[in-house]
Amino acid sequence: MYKWETNKNYPNMDNLIKLSKIYAITPDELVKEEQISQNKTAIDEEDEEFSLLLFIIGFIILLVEFFKIQVLC
Repeated sequence: MYKWETNKNYPNMDNLIKLSKIYAITPDELVKEEQISQNKTAIDEEDEEFSLLLFIIGFIILLVEFFKIQVLC
């Protein structure tokens, strides 16, 4: 894995220009796309954490209701 893939460093301008020519986009679009991708990843991770929290809360509620039914019977 390259250092720029782990946010430890960034590719130099020459490489950005070469990549932009290969993909027929501007260097600015390359950089912005990377930032958008990183932001989306962060949002996805937050959504996963929130979903896990909702799952745990739902499971606890289910257990409480189950034990209420067991006590009433």
